[in-house]
Amino acid sequence: MYKKNTLSLDEYNLLTLNMGDLTESECRLNEYINKHFNELPYHGIVDLSQNAMVSKATIGRFLNKIGFTGYAAFRKALDITLSKNKISAPFEKNIKLRNNPSITTESIVTDFTHKVSELFNQFKNNIDIESLNAFIDLVLNNQRHIYVVGPSSSHAMATHFCTLLRLC
Repeated sequence: MYKKNTLSLDEYNLLTLNMGDLTESECRLNEYINKHFNELPYHGIVDLSQNAMVSKATIGRFLNKIGFTGYAAFRKALDITLSKNKISAPFEKNIKLRNNPSITTESIVTDFTHKVSELFNQFKNNIDIESLNAFIDLVLNNQRHIYVVGPSSSHAMATHFCTLLRLC
């Protein structure tokens, strides 16, 4: 049984190394977990099952093999580990810290806006302007067509995108 309350990607990979040969389903699940490790606290077991194309029972057996009592215990360990990276909205922080008089709404909002502006600065510094301009030229080219492929929920997004393009 896995004894720690947290689980990093490296620790997870060490646990799976000791398993030996994995079944085809376990390989798909393991690959999905590795690729989407930071997103897993937001996945329910049904989401994980559908995305990794395995059954919920396979998830349970796999997690038992690496030492967890089930998906809830696995997700809790991930959530504790990854909670350091989450940015909380000011009202969420205020609710959690309401009983602490030294923390003010102003300080929470200041901290939040600082983190958001830091994210925007990272985006600005990492964006490839030449590629963005090439993409814009492709999208605005009237001689080309844009096709949307995806589930039925993509239709609304495609319709909205086409409306925005017409306004340009």
